[in-house]
Amino acid sequence: MSPAELHALRSAAVPLIQDHLWLSKVPPRSLDAKPWTIGRELSIWNLLVAANFEPEHINGAITVVRTLRRDWDGQPLRMSVFYWKRQGGFCATPFLEQCIGYYLTRRARKEYATTPMLPSVRAVLRRVIDGPGSDTVTGKQREAI
Repeated sequence: MSPAELHALRSAAVPLIQDHLWLSKVPPRSLDAKPWTIGRELSIWNLLVAANFEPEHINGAITVVRTLRRDWDGQPLRMSVFYWKRQGGFCATPFLEQCIGYYLTRRARKEYATTPMLPSVRAVLRRVIDGPGSDTVTGKQREAI
């Protein structure tokens, strides 16, 4: 992935974070001494990309957080729900993997629903034998003619 594509996906993450995690343009209050900013959110986003997660999957996971966890409705969240610090480094949470899996499943279902179905062998043979337009006439209608 080129740096320009990565920058575009990182830029697309900002409104997603504000709309789906923060639920406003204002960052959630922080209990730390440092205030929570969009820069901290994007640094976690960068850490996830560095941990070999696809940027578009991370953005997709942000969009489905509220779908998977209804008990968080109305509460502002941070990217820290996806990444946590442990002894010896950082680690992605299992919740991130669950969100990515849900996002990919939902995306695949949408693609499947919009994919045109191939005609059945029977419909193709009927069209060859009876001629064009035969697939619009049912068997009972054909008998009546």
